[in-house]
Amino acid sequence: MWLQLHGRLLTADKLMQWGITVDSRCCLCQNHDETEEHLFVECQFPKAVWQKILHWMQRQDVVRDYWDQHVQWVIQCAKGRSRGAQLYKMVYAEITHVMWIERNMKIFEKRSRGVDSIAQELPKKIDGPALPSLIPFNCSRSSADVSNADSPSTQIRNRKGEVYQFVSII
Repeated sequence: MWLQLHGRLLTADKLMQWGITVDSRCCLCQNHDETEEHLFVECQFPKAVWQKILHWMQRQDVVRDYWDQHVQWVIQCAKGRSRGAQLYKMVYAEITHVMWIERNMKIFEKRSRGVDSIAQELPKKIDGPALPSLIPFNCSRSSADVSNADSPSTQIRNRKGEVYQFVSII
């Protein structure tokens, strides 16, 4: 994550500056040249993933269009030790990692996953011992804990008997 926020990832624009011949187009959208700014902020692919994850987090934030706005948004959301800031740090790290892995899969393995697949996978990666203390629901489902699991919005009862609303990603 440090590499990404400090502009140190080896994207196509940086490789070309070193004289290495690579395809300059963004492999996620094929519409723009690949830069860090584009790959993580401007490209429609990560924007769509962010929208779905913010919906899962029940946040009304707007996904930023420009790198400077994005960095300020990251700093603002991740500041402090609150539950929301801790969750945001985990989500941000995971989305950054997943976007880099997705890029590399498309370039080197010629395969990819869709936005929906990635958005469904992320909460499962984040779900763990710390998650229930960070947000009021646990995204792993069991028939004992969830009623009407097929609906887009579901109530979940935690171990203490408290009921919370779960919003489906898709």
